[in-house]
Amino acid sequence: MEQIYTFHKTAHGYGHIQKNQPCEDASGSFQEESGSFSIAVVADGHGQKRSFRSRIGSRLAVDTALDCLKDAANAILSSPEESASFYSAVLE
Repeated sequence: MEQIYTFHKTAHGYGHIQKNQPCEDASGSFQEESGSFSIAVVADGHGQKRSFRSRIGSRLAVDTALDCLKDAANAILSSPEESASFYSAVLE
């Protein structure tokens, strides 16, 4: 199997830097040690001053999505039957 590497980087936008606003976006990635699956997640926070907790929400969204997607991938890959059923449903 081809080796795949995951990474993520959340950048603080120039406009936010000029306005002295925090970065409200978040990202995350994960690669299973065996290489059986990789996950990348991005959450775009709401960039308005009145939404001052947006960076917390986007971080929580990324962390929650990563946890749920890891659980789903592990369940799908837990047996050949589960994998076949999942891929069959996706291709339909």
